[in-house]
Amino acid sequence: LLKSQFGFYHVAIFLADGNIKELHLREVATDEPIDLINMQYKLPIDNHSIAGWVALHCEPRVVNDIHNDAAYKEEPFLPNTQSEMALPLVARGEMLGVLDVQGNRPNQFVKDDISILQIIANQIAINIDNAHLFAQTEFRLNEARILYEYNSLLSSTLDVGELYRRAARALTTWLNGSRCTIFSWESEEEAATTQVDFIYDLTSGIIDQYSLDLPTLRLEDHHDMRAVLTSGQPKVWLPEDVSLNEENPSQLESSPQLSYLDVPLVRNVTTLGLIRVFRHATQAPFSDAEIQLAQAMANETAVALANATLTSETQARVAQLSSLNRLSQALSEAPNLEQVYKSTRREILSLVEATGLAILLLSEDKNHLNWLYLYDYGEEIDLSNLPPQALGSGFSGHVVRTRTTLHLQATPENQEKYKSFQVGASEDFHEFWLGIPLIVTNQLIGVLSLQNLNPFSERDIELLTTIAGALAIAINNLLQLEATQAALAVQFEQRLQMQTAAEVAAATTSILDLNSLVQRAVDLIKERFELYYVGLYLVENDYAVLKAGTGEAGKAQLAAKRQLKVGGESLIGGATGDGKPRIRQDVQAAKGPKWLPNPHLPDTQSELALPLRVHGTTTGALTVQSSTPNLFSEDFIGALQIMGDQLAVAIQNAQFLARAEARTQRQTYLNEISAKLHQSANVETIVEIGLQALSQQLAGTAVELQLGRQKQTS
Repeated sequence: LLKSQFGFYHVAIFLADGNIKELHLREVATDEPIDLINMQYKLPIDNHSIAGWVALHCEPRVVNDIHNDAAYKEEPFLPNTQSEMALPLVARGEMLGVLDVQGNRPNQFVKDDISILQIIANQIAINIDNAHLFAQTEFRLNEARILYEYNSLLSSTLDVGELYRRAARALTTWLNGSRCTIFSWESEEEAATTQVDFIYDLTSGIIDQYSLDLPTLRLEDHHDMRAVLTSGQPKVWLPEDVSLNEENPSQLESSPQLSYLDVPLVRNVTTLGLIRVFRHATQAPFSDAEIQLAQAMANETAVALANATLTSETQARVAQLSSLNRLSQALSEAPNLEQVYKSTRREILSLVEATGLAILLLSEDKNHLNWLYLYDYGEEIDLSNLPPQALGSGFSGHVVRTRTTLHLQATPENQEKYKSFQVGASEDFHEFWLGIPLIVTNQLIGVLSLQNLNPFSERDIELLTTIAGALAIAINNLLQLEATQAALAVQFEQRLQMQTAAEVAAATTSILDLNSLVQRAVDLIKERFELYYVGLYLVENDYAVLKAGTGEAGKAQLAAKRQLKVGGESLIGGATGDGKPRIRQDVQAAKGPKWLPNPHLPDTQSELALPLRVHGTTTGALTVQSSTPNLFSEDFIGALQIMGDQLAVAIQNAQFLARAEARTQRQTYLNEISAKLHQSANVETIVEIGLQALSQQLAGTAVELQLGRQKQTS
């Protein structure tokens, strides 16, 4: 419009860049056939061009003869320029640009033209400023919309992984990037971990794709990243930046990425990580407004991540407390150690990732660790072939010796260092191993150990240490309970033995008949001690003759008149031979005295033969048999021996009584016969009485009496 109205040769509008360092051509009308807009024509703001001088000094400059002005810059594409006038575009005290007018003849600009053009320049400046204000307002509204939508997008999930994915996609879209990578960072660590890498690059054909390669970067190799993380300020990196690492410029130059923007994830004063947004070579560099928007989005991301992490940690803590509560209840209700181990394994593996779990208990002599439970890759391991572990070797031995937690990788070097060995199905010697001492009231009782392909976190170790404390208390309580129950069982067994001995003693004193006495005694012993078979033998001449036996087997043997050679190879024969007890705790084992099987007693697994002694004389033996091997303890044998001695005395007393009664009966019978003989004077009657008495004593045998004198022969 200005060109046509005033007949000028060339009219151009320049706008200053954000740093007021250069003038960029925005609009032009010229007689020359050249496209200066696409050439991205620009001038430095300095004294070497008329437009640059006006922008630098914010004053108009009119040159009616270019040959007489030192500031004039000759342009080859404007060969007909003879005069030039430049007017500053100023609004609200800010220099926005320059209106440059050129004529093709000298002295083309008159005073009135200058006044009119200045008014027009002022109007142009006002319109440009209004357009800037409108653009800024529109940008802020768009920024507010983007931030609102971004906040809504992030606040609709509390999953940390999903947050990273949503943030990377949204940042790539709204910042017009071709790629977005988000890193997490712990201030005490010298590494940044890639959490998500989203690519949306139309030029390479990779659209809407998440990379699966998420490396951890060492900050000592990435100074650009370290600078942003430590300063907390965003930074745009270009290939020509000399502060980049040696490798990064080459990566940018060899790839279609022109630049990238690093924005720290800052919450309050804590830097949580970094967002890196790339732009393609065909895209413009990041503007200040875009950097500001990226920082605002990064702040929203940091808050969302912190909230999600806190929520996740809270939920995890609630889950942990719930599991600990379940574990505590399960441990308190567990009836035995096996249930304790399984409950512990179930709860631990629901909280912590692990491939194996073991529980070892310190032996009573405190020189070894005994394997109590081993779970490896989904199955319980048979511990019957595992020997106790010496405290001087192995990872667990180190835990016991130092009373401290040990966490390391089971590399061959560490295996050799700690003299460790492999247990379980895994052949991976590079698993991570964690051992925690089990301590109760400052007394170490064992070790809880776990294995996994990945290292255990500090939170895992803290949680497992808490569980180990509860486990140690539960194991110790059950061990004490088992010891108490064992002591009570011993007391009960002793009381039962004393009670049985008293009953046997009572029976022996109340029963005078020998056969009834011995049968009652064996029945009582079998019943009270829940034995398989009890039999009683008495020595008669060179044999031990069975006098009483329990059950059908006893009846069958009595009917068969079972007897064993005194001093023979049987247990009864040996016991009656030398008066010493014989025992086979396991009749199937090779060790022990010779044992002869009894076809009437096929289920016998252990047998004890106790001699019946009176005043140093062995009068018989008691056989006690069980269908359970290794039944006879020292206390049990002692109680049976006491009962055997009492029984021997009772048997002897019964025998004495029986003999005394027999003598008394014979004497009474003799007295009766003598009285009858003295009351008769008839010889035949006397003879008859005598013969009947003799026949009766001889069990009815016929008896004859011959009277007379034998004839003598010479």
